[in-house]
Formats: sequence, C-alpha cells, structure tokens
Amino acid sequence: MRLSICTAAVALVVLAGCGGSRGIPADPYDLSGTWAGEGRQWNTMDRTGDPDDEWPLRVTVAGAGSSLSGSVEYPTLQCGGTLEYVGPNSDPGAQAGDAVFRETITYGTENCATGGTVLLRRSGRDMIYAWAIDGSVTTAAARLERE
Repeated sequence: MRLSICTAAVALVVLAGCGGSRGIPADPYDLSGTWAGEGRQWNTMDRTGDPDDEWPLRVTVAGAGSSLSGSVEYPTLQCGGTLEYVGPNSDPGAQAGDAVFRETITYGTENCATGGTVLLRRSGRDMIYAWAIDGSVTTAAARLERE
C-alpha cells in the first residue's frame, strides 16, 4: 500500500480521544527519546471527518536545541527514514519548543512518500506529530507516547 499523503504545510492537529501516557519529563520541551503511537491520514485534507487510513509509527529524536536529529518508522507500511532538523516552527500559532524536521524515506520508498515536513510538539506527557508536504495543510497526525 502506498502512503498517499496529499501535498501539505504543517498546521498542527490535536487528536481527540487518544490514550494516556507515562511520566512527565523535567523539561516540557524535551523531544529526545523514542515515541510511538497511531498515525491518522486524511487523503482529502479534510480533517473534519474520519481518517482515510491509520498506521502505527515510531519516532526517535536525539540531541537538543539546534543539534536535534531523528528517525521515523512506519512498521505496517514497511518504510522509514531520517528526520533532519530544520529549525523551530515560525508559522502563526507556533508554540515554544515546536521543532520542524525534513523527513527522508530511506527504505520502503515504494510504499511511502518522501520529502515531507514533520512538526513535533510536546503536549503534556505526549508528543504531537504532524506531517505535511509542499506547503499545504497537515494530512497526517498522531499523538505519541514515550516508550
């Protein structure tokens, strides 16, 4: 199955109805560690309805400040790759600690689109993941828990 995500610019989506999580870290902006959850994808970019697809994902972030780097895995889609830190989110509505990454799919390229922009934002104990491509609205999002 091809990860068919329409073109998108990162606009953060808060997902309703997601489960709880474990311990609150000392730094509420700390993105480091491995995070996992269920991604939701809207192929029409209309996030008011049910998602068109759902899939597990795992994001790993290392470093701090401008030295962030990471990786992403989509196990059921059999693809994954690297996250290169671009910088803080400068879009309207940005929050302190928001981090923007460029996703490059390095394996399973026949299954997943590459070149997306990923926004990571801490939300209490969890992390919000938003995926977009080429300057459009978010088409995939998830609430992730620290593993």
